[in-house]
Amino acid sequence: MQSRGRLSYLTSDRAKPITARRLGDGFDLTAISAVFEQKSRQLAQNGEQGISSLPSILELLQAAKTSKINTYHDSISRMVDVTHDKGAGFEHWAKVFNLKQSAKSLAELERYGFKSLEDLQIALTGARVKESEYREKLKGVESELRDKKELQKQVLEYTNTRSIRDEYLTLKSDRAREKFRKQHESEFIIMKSAQKYFKEHGITKIPSYKTLQSEVERLTSQQNELYAELKEKRCEVKRLQTIVDNISKTLHNNQEKIKSHDKNKSHE
Repeated sequence: MQSRGRLSYLTSDRAKPITARRLGDGFDLTAISAVFEQKSRQLAQNGEQGISSLPSILELLQAAKTSKINTYHDSISRMVDVTHDKGAGFEHWAKVFNLKQSAKSLAELERYGFKSLEDLQIALTGARVKESEYREKLKGVESELRDKKELQKQVLEYTNTRSIRDEYLTLKSDRAREKFRKQHESEFIIMKSAQKYFKEHGITKIPSYKTLQSEVERLTSQQNELYAELKEKRCEVKRLQTIVDNISKTLHNNQEKIKSHDKNKSHE
């Protein structure tokens, strides 16, 4: 972590960060950048061999042998473009930020147990498939829940007009029935609409409102569970995609540095 231009480290045996100055000369930003650049250069040069020899965070930071740097797995972000037109302050911040995100991404590769960038991309594809599966499951539950709520609504409205319907059937004369229908026209419209709905959906036995309420509660609970699971799958996809982008960017940047270095050397 960095504050006011100073680097600090949080090791597993400490509750509070310790400053780079107290750890020694090998822990400042310049030293860390040099070590990380060297390891990344080796990784770029041996790209065909995969990432089986990835540097650990411990190596990258030259920390004590008994310490392990906390890489804050839940805070990985995509690396940014280092541009010179936004000023020296932004350029310095971007380099430090990218160094941290690249280190975290390399640490995540080790944590996941991936041996190559191809393994990571396969995992990303699998995570996207899982995300799609949960999205389809959620759509199915949401559709069923809408249908149950609509049925529940029709049952409630039909039940509420039962007294009007029963009273109408007790009337003997056509004149009395006609007068009664005019007086309760809105109720009859609601009743006819419910009857039409039941007929269109092949419902011959009207379920109880209480039974439907239990089904609605069950589906709502299932919907909430799927929402939470889908959110996790989306986060996993985003996380893996970020790691892929960061590793790819790290390799690309170091390949460009190697080309530039070789080009400058050839001109000497």
